[in-house]
Amino acid sequence: MIAGSAALLLEAFPKAIPAEIKARLMNNSETGILTAPNLFAGQAAPATRIGAGEVRVDRALAARTLAFVAEDESAAISFGFAAIASRQELRKRVLVFNTTNTPRTYSVAFSFRDPANAGVAAVSARVPSSIQVPPRGIRALEVRITVDPTKLKTWTLNGGLQGGNGQLLTSLELDGLVTVSDKLDKISLPWSLVAHRSADVRSGEDEEVELNGAGTGTVLLENRGATAGRVEVFAWTGTSKGIARRFLPRPGDNFAVIDLGQVGVRSAGSGESAVVQFGINTFGKRAHPNYPAEFDISLDVNRDGVDDFVIFNAENGGFGASGQNVVFVADLRPCPGKMVRAESTVNAFFFADADLNSGRMIMTAPVAALAPATVECTDGKTTTKVALTTGLDATKPFNFSVFAFDNYFTGNLTDSIENMTFTLATPRFTGSGVPAAGVPVGGSSVLTVGTVAGGDAASPSQKGLLLLYRDAARREAQTIRAVRDDG
Repeated sequence: MIAGSAALLLEAFPKAIPAEIKARLMNNSETGILTAPNLFAGQAAPATRIGAGEVRVDRALAARTLAFVAEDESAAISFGFAAIASRQELRKRVLVFNTTNTPRTYSVAFSFRDPANAGVAAVSARVPSSIQVPPRGIRALEVRITVDPTKLKTWTLNGGLQGGNGQLLTSLELDGLVTVSDKLDKISLPWSLVAHRSADVRSGEDEEVELNGAGTGTVLLENRGATAGRVEVFAWTGTSKGIARRFLPRPGDNFAVIDLGQVGVRSAGSGESAVVQFGINTFGKRAHPNYPAEFDISLDVNRDGVDDFVIFNAENGGFGASGQNVVFVADLRPCPGKMVRAESTVNAFFFADADLNSGRMIMTAPVAALAPATVECTDGKTTTKVALTTGLDATKPFNFSVFAFDNYFTGNLTDSIENMTFTLATPRFTGSGVPAAGVPVGGSSVLTVGTVAGGDAASPSQKGLLLLYRDAARREAQTIRAVRDDG
């Protein structure tokens, strides 16, 4: 349909450049489109689903006015995704082209797709009420919106459980139309913004905390954002330097580089609910955690130089199936002799804890899945339960490495942090004191860092603490190196 419409326009305007054809189609589309009317009666479809609307080639042929955003090579005003912690102004420059031989004065209007959406109170727009364009001339129209994050809805999207929740995304989107009209034409450009009400947690410029003679120290965390700043505290065990820019992909390159920054580990829960969690932060963000990054965490639980388990993330159901990112555990331990495993050795237990447009991920696995006492093995004729002695023990050190893969274009390994040693029950340093609800808006919290007896030997890879900041507008992760006062 689009190709055919473009062909008709090229027949009518043989000297038109691609940008003009695109603008004609987008400016004159039908915008009164509903989202699945049988399910969501009366819900106008958002710009991120329908773009400018349904093509109306007759209108596109008749139009004597064009409008487009030159910097984006589009006839849509996309403010994209923005993590906003304080009042912020966003701008786009629209060029209006009068194709006739007479001067024209246009009225300009800014509207919301869903005025009833509570989030619209967060956006105020500034556009001129009119614009004059000379014959065969172009004039610029600046569209400005100011966003007050304190009036935005609470961000509830993520790349795990809610990764494929279209209705939730619709409720958080802010969009509508900028209409340019006079007695001859009425054209429109869709505008859209996905705004994340964000926190801005900071600890100053200090990357170290000095521990006193009792082995404790404090770090002051302040939140200058618009929502409570939740902080996830991990034992910081490894770091990788950023990859040089010359090795990173440019637009159009068919490969991705997943550039690891920092990794950490911690335990949570107890008994049958005990889990191990790995915190990962990368240089660069991904629109969605499904692609183009896969993280593989190899565990050598008995430290014999042979990996026993691999924890990895992937899309639930396969490529493009759900939009949900989940964490799998692969049991690599072999059966004795020539026997092979009879049951599935790869199982998913938790959704990945990862946001949209983020470089941060938390991967969780049950301790029980990393230490089953018995497994089913078969020789092809009979199945036997076999006891295995190799399993994760929270009181003993284990080795682990983190590998990052391009899981969309090439499948290549792009970075790694390897050969870390940690004991879940005996870290070198701990962090406590930040409320579970987060650092309050406009307030502060004190993170207390402490040492653990025996931690130097049990968890030698730990350098300090890795702080992962949720809903972050500025910095998603920070490392705090613990330094003992030898004086």
